[in-house]
Amino acid sequence: MGELALVGRETEFAELEAGLRGAVEHGAAFLITGPPGIGKTSLLNAVAAEARSRGYNTLAVTGLEGEAEFPYAELHQLLQTVMASVDKLAPPQKAALLTALGMTAGQAPDAFLVGLAMLNLIDEAAAEIPTVLLADDAQEMTQWGLSHLKRSPVWPTLTESTRGAQNRRRDVGSRRVGRELELSQLARWGRWRRV
Repeated sequence: MGELALVGRETEFAELEAGLRGAVEHGAAFLITGPPGIGKTSLLNAVAAEARSRGYNTLAVTGLEGEAEFPYAELHQLLQTVMASVDKLAPPQKAALLTALGMTAGQAPDAFLVGLAMLNLIDEAAAEIPTVLLADDAQEMTQWGLSHLKRSPVWPTLTESTRGAQNRRRDVGSRRVGRELELSQLARWGRWRRV
């Protein structure tokens, strides 16, 4: 069997691929928008595959509607590939992060320390190897998660449904997004084909 190839999004993928190339030196941030089912996640998956093929580290998170009310809901997904570096954190940051993730018992951690730990782990990863941060369905992420992604030393690529997310998108894109790609309907059905 052949590999799956993205069909009909060559222009958008080329722009994101150029962003990947430039991200190593100066960062790049994108917000991919469009109605549900238009292909945002497929495009994001193609970017992730391209990043991995270049040897980049990919940190990925998917916003889930049911988790939006839980503090730090995104951390377990986002940091799973960089948790090996947790011992490099300052002890208060490490303790706060591990408590937030439910890996150690304790009182609710200070949100500032959890955020600082997250940013320092991402920064540590990016110092060792080019790192790409990918967030799917950003409109479903917690406000805490979104605000910290915008402060990340690694510029993110986010997807967001345009249905019911207008106010959140302004917040997501207020400072960090360099380019917004709004996906429109494809001329033919299907986003992937075997090659």
